[in-house]
Amino acid sequence: MPTAEDYFNQAFEKYNNQDNQGAIADYSQAIQLQPDHAEAYIGRGFARSELDDVEGAIADFNQAIQLQTDNPEAYSGRGYIRSTAGDIQGAIADYDQAIQLEPDNEEIYNNRGLLRRELGDLQGAIADYDQAIQLQPNLAEAYYNRGVARHDLGDLEGAIADFHQTIQLQPDHAEAYIGRGLARRNLGDLEGAIADYDQAIQLQPEDVGDAYNNRGLIRRDLGDLEGAMADFDQSIQILPDLAVVYVNRGITRSDLGDLQGAIADFDQALQLQPDLAEAYYSRAATRTKLGDNQKAIADYQKAAELYPQDNSWRQGALDEIQTLQQS
Repeated sequence: MPTAEDYFNQAFEKYNNQDNQGAIADYSQAIQLQPDHAEAYIGRGFARSELDDVEGAIADFNQAIQLQTDNPEAYSGRGYIRSTAGDIQGAIADYDQAIQLEPDNEEIYNNRGLLRRELGDLQGAIADYDQAIQLQPNLAEAYYNRGVARHDLGDLEGAIADFHQTIQLQPDHAEAYIGRGLARRNLGDLEGAIADYDQAIQLQPEDVGDAYNNRGLIRRDLGDLEGAMADFDQSIQILPDLAVVYVNRGITRSDLGDLQGAIADFDQALQLQPDLAEAYYSRAATRTKLGDNQKAIADYQKAAELYPQDNSWRQGALDEIQTLQQS
């Protein structure tokens, strides 16, 4: 007759083979035979989390913690599922406890860093990534995540160094090429940025909508409007719900003289994201080209309402309103 450990081992193998339902069934059998089997609750919690059963997963991790209050895996597992459910503070508290119990686990520092960045604590996030890298110098994701946080802080050179290290450790990391391309573009290295976006697209041609969008922006800056249009078209195929790409394509269409096509793109952007100030501003500029001054004024007014008070584009919208009213 199979023992609790037999079911546990079967469940572990099924989980590793992505048979989450089978794993849950075997973990449940192990728990039935041995109700104090904390590891079985943890395993079932992870399997349930893979199936988006948030409540079931949290219940399992809670039970594991009740059985073994010093088990860091139970806290880190609950932290992960809490983060996916949007309970960022609860997740951080769990990661704090896991780190206290297992201070040499680089993955927990990396995961806590992601949540700290999400809360806007960029310095705290970088401190966590630093610790993860100190513990595991070959952890590519920690370099990538630190690069993103450094970019957010405006440390473009530091971000490029981290993205470069990520690529050294994991040459097929398409997102690192995208991140380095963005940092290079912001530093004015347009050729280097395009080379990075080219590489990202070569690695994942069906998945990197951001790379197509960003390369399109550079091509537009360089005057290659047709090339930019092709990139924006491809980006929209991959990311049909990303409003800003429609704005970028609309601006390019307007530059090419396709004013009605541009208006259609701005309309679609606003349907997807009604509070997108850039879409109102760009549609207003295109309506001005069409001679529809009243609708242009209305769009500039809406853009001015949505831009922050100290934003230069807000002042630009107000200036355009004054110009149109005097014409």
